[in-house]
Amino acid sequence: MKTRSRRTSALGFLAAVLTGLAGFLAFNVVDGVFGLVESILGLVVCIAITVFVVQRSPPPEEEPDA
Repeated sequence: MKTRSRRTSALGFLAAVLTGLAGFLAFNVVDGVFGLVESILGLVVCIAITVFVVQRSPPPEEEPDA
């Protein structure tokens, strides 16, 4: 089993933080424009899309053991 490199882990962490910030900003923008119910729905959609994108990411290619 191959472990993730520090760079891959750091990029994954950065992507998670940026996704969280995008969701937070979207929640506040929608809350300010439309109201609380719509902002909660927007947050749920943002989380669902994030989970879908992460699940659809292709697995890294592994080198065959010789």
